[in-house]
Amino acid sequence: MSLPEKNIFELSRRYCFPSFVCFFIFLLYEYLVLATKPSPLQGLPVSDNLILAFQLLFISAILAIIFTAAAVLFALFSLRVWRVLPHIAIVIFLALFMSIVIENFIYTIFDAGMKSTNHLILKIFVAYAAVRLALDLYGFIFKAKWVSSWKLMSITYTMAAIGCSYVLYCHYLSDPELYASALSKKGSHVNIVILSSDGIDAESMGVYGYERDTTPFLSNKVEEFAVYDNAFANNTKTTGSIVSFLTGVLPLANGVIFPPDILDGVSSRRSFPEILGELGYRRTNWAIPYYSSAQEQNMVGAFDVDNGSRIFPFISMLLPDSFEYSRWLFSSAITELKSVALGVFAFQDFDNSFDAVSKGDVFKLDEYNINGVLEEINKPSPFFINSHFLMTHGGLFPVKEPFFSKGQKQSSEWMMDFYDDSIRDFDALVRQVYQHLKQSGQLDKTILIVTSDHGSKWSNLNRIPLMVRFPHQEMSGRYASNVQRLDVAPTLLSYLGVPQPAWMTGNSLLSSQLLDPERVIFSYGVLQNINAASIGRASDFKNHSVTLIQCDSAYTIDSPALQGMDRERPLAFLRGRVQVNQLNSSTDCPKGSGISLDSALSLLLKDLSRHLVLESGSSSSMLNIN
Repeated sequence: MSLPEKNIFELSRRYCFPSFVCFFIFLLYEYLVLATKPSPLQGLPVSDNLILAFQLLFISAILAIIFTAAAVLFALFSLRVWRVLPHIAIVIFLALFMSIVIENFIYTIFDAGMKSTNHLILKIFVAYAAVRLALDLYGFIFKAKWVSSWKLMSITYTMAAIGCSYVLYCHYLSDPELYASALSKKGSHVNIVILSSDGIDAESMGVYGYERDTTPFLSNKVEEFAVYDNAFANNTKTTGSIVSFLTGVLPLANGVIFPPDILDGVSSRRSFPEILGELGYRRTNWAIPYYSSAQEQNMVGAFDVDNGSRIFPFISMLLPDSFEYSRWLFSSAITELKSVALGVFAFQDFDNSFDAVSKGDVFKLDEYNINGVLEEINKPSPFFINSHFLMTHGGLFPVKEPFFSKGQKQSSEWMMDFYDDSIRDFDALVRQVYQHLKQSGQLDKTILIVTSDHGSKWSNLNRIPLMVRFPHQEMSGRYASNVQRLDVAPTLLSYLGVPQPAWMTGNSLLSSQLLDPERVIFSYGVLQNINAASIGRASDFKNHSVTLIQCDSAYTIDSPALQGMDRERPLAFLRGRVQVNQLNSSTDCPKGSGISLDSALSLLLKDLSRHLVLESGSSSSMLNIN
């Protein structure tokens, strides 16, 4: 063996296995954490866990090979002073890993940490402790005998001091603009901006006929928009609603109704923004971490920037569709690693999306998102911006500009004056974006969509807003047919002249006058007052519901109604268990039209039969529903 070959062999042996151990320990830790809380990994069968373990070993091996190749090249072809870089890289990685461990530990034990506070002293403590533990772990894994020497101790404290000084510097002097996203791709297609706010009923908006002027701007500009008077959501919860909106696939068909549901298999690569990416669009998502995140819902290749974070798919894009859980875990681990890095070193505060949703702490998140939207509009075209805001999320409303609620105290949930004011705040946000588009010369080069994810109190029976301003006010007017959020992606593709893929359902609204007024719309949800950790996956359908909307009637079957079903006479069994509601809509259905109760039940059962096994070991397609 020649000397260069011997050197390469020795260097490979020195780096490959220890780095593999580092990467695998990190991924294994992330797996153990995510598997013990609501996530796609919770409750996986033993066989799936074994498969996932082998996949994590495979990913760790790939990362170790890449690292080893880089380290060998540094050692063979660089100056001696640079050969320490691979060691520094591993120590930095381990320090970030230890930061995650420390943060999770103190947050679990003391219910406090960088997710709930951003005290500088805490960041200094985490930075020092992480570096100290990282060096100890590095010495153990790489069998560096000098780890416990006085020289290393002096290096440790020097590095910790430098790290703490760096934290102080960043805390006071760092510029967030240093982390601005890359420039967008150029193109000639029309821009698309989606403005959505949580839980808005159309009947609470002045532009839809509400007696209160809750939408002064939209009411003034209504003649520029195509206004759909009878639009319905396809899901009662934000996650399922937005995922189906972006994929053009019904929630039960794509398997995403409520976290921790994720897209799996080929579904993870099928989305409307992914198609736009092939057309050269720059795609950004400004919504809610965890509840509406391309990475959290495993929407591969959909966005360039997701909730402010630049997406670098790398390995996750190369993994096959059968690796959906390990791909999701890997993306989640990298996201947390980046979040801890920026949080510990004070570049940005930790996000706590649960607090933002459950405690009404939405001002900061909404402000961050609207600033992101406005900045994206200033960048080169074409761009696709999906945004979702929480100012209208109940039951408490963080009103920015009191009008109806002026002088009042919000003493209980769902106070109407505060809800109406939150809608006025959203109307003001729409005005801000509209004016920015106009001032930048992009208004008539942009499709602007105003909508909501579901009705108030997480209802799929209430009409939601759906208003579309096409370039040069094309298609403006009011439309009475029942439509759904699922129709938006096919509509936009049709406008762009792009064929609708076979996997995408819904209908283009460009020819809404051709829509069947008696069309059937499906919507899904979870049972109210169920602990989030107990809901289960959409595919299990244990705490879920499905609703059929047709004309001004809605028929709902929930999972308890299916228990003990007579498979020979399912319609007779369900007649007394189905929930029937008359909707407050102004549909253009012919008077006296509509389907019978049995027809509605048959359609509901057929929908479930395409995606579920209703009883253990028996396909619902075996039901006698003809």
